[in-house]
Amino acid sequence: MGILFNGEGVLCFPSLFKGIADEGFAQYAAEIWREMLSCQPSNFELRQISTRDFPFDPRDLTIERIMPGLRDYATVVHHINRYAFARDQLKPGRVLDCACGTGYGGSMVLNRHDIREYVGVDVSPVAVDIASSLVADERAGFIPKPLDKVDDGVYDSVISLETIERVPDPHAFLRDLIEKMHPEGRLILSLPEETWHGSHLNAYHLSNWTHDRFHRMVSSFFERYKVYRQRLSLLGPDTFRASTIFDGLEDPRQVEFFIAVCEKPKRVGISRVVIQRKMAMGDVIWTTPIVESVARSCPDHQVVVSTDHTEVFMGNPFVDILSTAQFQPQKNDIVVDLNWAYEKRRERHILEAYAEKTPFPLLTCRPCLYPSASAYQKVFDKIQRADLPFKEVEFLVAIHLAATSPHRTWPQMCWNTLLKALSCDPKIGFLWIGANKDWAPQDVDVPGAVLAKSVNFVRCSSLHETAAAIGLADVLICPDGGISHVAAAMGTPTVMLYNMANPMTRVSLDGGQVPIWVNAPCRGCLKDLPERAAPLCKFGHGQCMETISPEKVLATVNQILRHCVGGKWKRKYNLFKESRQSRDVLSSKTIESGYSALSINGTVKSFKKEEEKSSVVTERYLPDESKTRSSFRPAGPLGHGPRKIRIAVYSSINPMEACGFLRIWRPAMALSEYLELKLGTIPSKLACDLSLMDWADIIIVQRGFPSQMPKLMLEKLMNCHKPIVYETDDILWDLPDEHPEKYCFDSIKTQLLNFIPLATAITVPSLEMKRTLEPLHSNIFVLPNFLDTRLWTPKYGQKLDKEAVTIGFAGTPSHVEDLALTEEALMEICLKFREKVKFVFLGCWTKRLEQLPGARKCKFSPDYIKYAQLLRLSGIDIGLAPLRDHPFNRCKSNIKWLEYSAVGAVGIYADLPPYSSCVVNHQTGILVSEREKKEWIEALETLIVDSEKRNGIASAAYHEVMDHHTIQKGVRTYLDVWKSLLR
Repeated sequence: MGILFNGEGVLCFPSLFKGIADEGFAQYAAEIWREMLSCQPSNFELRQISTRDFPFDPRDLTIERIMPGLRDYATVVHHINRYAFARDQLKPGRVLDCACGTGYGGSMVLNRHDIREYVGVDVSPVAVDIASSLVADERAGFIPKPLDKVDDGVYDSVISLETIERVPDPHAFLRDLIEKMHPEGRLILSLPEETWHGSHLNAYHLSNWTHDRFHRMVSSFFERYKVYRQRLSLLGPDTFRASTIFDGLEDPRQVEFFIAVCEKPKRVGISRVVIQRKMAMGDVIWTTPIVESVARSCPDHQVVVSTDHTEVFMGNPFVDILSTAQFQPQKNDIVVDLNWAYEKRRERHILEAYAEKTPFPLLTCRPCLYPSASAYQKVFDKIQRADLPFKEVEFLVAIHLAATSPHRTWPQMCWNTLLKALSCDPKIGFLWIGANKDWAPQDVDVPGAVLAKSVNFVRCSSLHETAAAIGLADVLICPDGGISHVAAAMGTPTVMLYNMANPMTRVSLDGGQVPIWVNAPCRGCLKDLPERAAPLCKFGHGQCMETISPEKVLATVNQILRHCVGGKWKRKYNLFKESRQSRDVLSSKTIESGYSALSINGTVKSFKKEEEKSSVVTERYLPDESKTRSSFRPAGPLGHGPRKIRIAVYSSINPMEACGFLRIWRPAMALSEYLELKLGTIPSKLACDLSLMDWADIIIVQRGFPSQMPKLMLEKLMNCHKPIVYETDDILWDLPDEHPEKYCFDSIKTQLLNFIPLATAITVPSLEMKRTLEPLHSNIFVLPNFLDTRLWTPKYGQKLDKEAVTIGFAGTPSHVEDLALTEEALMEICLKFREKVKFVFLGCWTKRLEQLPGARKCKFSPDYIKYAQLLRLSGIDIGLAPLRDHPFNRCKSNIKWLEYSAVGAVGIYADLPPYSSCVVNHQTGILVSEREKKEWIEALETLIVDSEKRNGIASAAYHEVMDHHTIQKGVRTYLDVWKSLLR
């Protein structure tokens, strides 16, 4: 308490209270005594307490308001230091103090003799009455009104300390402050940092702030401004010196408040996109891809997120205003209302349901959380205190028992059986994850061998600390729920136990989560509930979860761990110790492996902001952009210091589509230690950033973009004197007559052929295509397609004999004429084997084939990560890859062989160069003549009847792809080619 005792133990008050009437003073004393007794009752004695009621509610002076003597010492010091700073920044003349409180700040301001008039405004009449009593200066006046109701001219200086975070619309409030400023006036504005004072911690705060968000806001409204930081009041030799205000960089963990001094207001409007999703923490996490996509698609708009789960967006660089659900959009705002979007379409994946409600393209499919350095610090501190055997434990298994959702909870006896089996491996340690009502180790009969290797995060961790802990784990085991979505955001492999929801609607789209669905006729019942109904079992229990056996879960976990490299958590721990002061090194986006949609060390909101990349490359963990909005660090000449190869990409292809993802963006992610890559176009708008040509060392132009290139751009490109690479995976100027896009590409044939000789080099996916293009260009490089092992995870358990073999095709709708080659063969197979075969067509089918009994059809997804997931979950045993013999098809890549092999299917391929160049016949696939019906039938019959041969070919093909055709093994080819262009 900011109250003193004299030598006789008598309670003394600051002179601040001398203006308060005796009756009120007695009431203050009684309230202070009560507070002291509640803190340390053994040290104080309560005497002579008046029982008369206060003349006003004392909370008016103590809740979210500073009254020296009634608030803790550190908080008072913080405010005094800010008012002292604001006083020194004021211009002479009139001063308006918004949310002046009880007037102590006004007293400090009026110490300056060049202040002609001070006006304090506050919505609390009680606070204004006390301020009027305490500030005995004729220059001072106090008004009990909201700011927008005050109309008495303009002011030379306006003060607003810790107010903007309490208003529903910060932009509207800031405009009101500007209206009170003289055109040459000055605004002193402060607000708290979200880690210490976010809305998830303080119910009176309606918005959350980081330095970057605050900086972007003031830069949008003012031409001249400077942002200062204030240190934590808990750090330093004493409170006053610890809470200093400074200009410069500091460990973000030591910053509690931000203060801006602003001049020259801009009289311009702010365009905003408001994204709303009020409830369900896990469902809010799945809005993060929408937020990122909107930010990238709308670089000239401010992105506002309105949710009751603001903690999800802590540290998120794509959010400009992070507000509670109380935010009210204005009439000119673009509103993306995701409330009940998934509940109305529970048969769809949650991200699909959100994307349908979003008027902008979906540019990324992975949700993201951004745990801070302090979150990792707390996690590692708990691991240290738990005495986890550092040398012995190589793998961490995270456990979430999820008692908060009893209708989706796995029985305790099943957990105990699983934990006993896992504890037999001395290399496995355990992290217990959960919220306030979830089970912790002490609530269940956990074997002692498990407890000896456990760290408990249940009921004692924030969302971001939980995310950091899950990010350390090699695998998480949990029922369907919010924690599983946290794992998806952190890229942690997850074994998910499902009953009410269909796994296809909830799992991550990058293939990192393995669902196990209950074996019950009522499974998937969630889709039958009314949209606003609670997710409760219609039978009143979750007994169907008992059908998931511990043995099945154990086998799945062990299969995942076999493909993990031991000691991941130790490497992260050591990295943390070496880089404690660096937020970038601790960012989940550099420690964790993952995807980002548009840039590698590039722009976040297209061309509006630049970001810095700090990449960390460790064994098996691929670097990713940190997605901050700061400027690039200084770089020396290429090859000296931190300088990397800079590549600008101009393409009309969405980076998440197959040719963009496989041919440029995924290799660049894996090579981010060596290069920086930026997208120079917005695919949805075909807008170009020509300045990237000056920045880049190499310029890549992809596929059909030369036909869309403005004349000005082409002229600048030809005069930039830098390597220009034309990247294409198809001969777009020679499509077969039956191809659905022939007319489109024939219309731009001339532009494409005219551009090819202008390029420094051409990159293609196959040797056959290189040979075809050699008459057009002499400098052609073959860059094969490589798969990412994280997208094409191994199958969990080898397929054995079963009743039905699934025959399928996966590809774009443009293959309909190719697929027609198999119609007769598939019809005969269907008649011969009947219920022993099933058919699935992913992305493409003919009218005849869709009539096959029980044939399943799945619409094609251009998003490659989602396409990979759909193919993995399709259950295809035999994959078809027919091709008509045409120069266009002969130049195609072997991508279908890679994909079928990666999901453990055996493929039957047309005997043409894309496949004859890589398939060893009857060893890693089967080659057949394109039009020979008999060969197709023979190959299908052999694989249906002979399961041993089918599994043998599938296994050999899988290992061939994983050993020689993954991005982890072959990406160096891309780097060597790009480097060679600079010599």
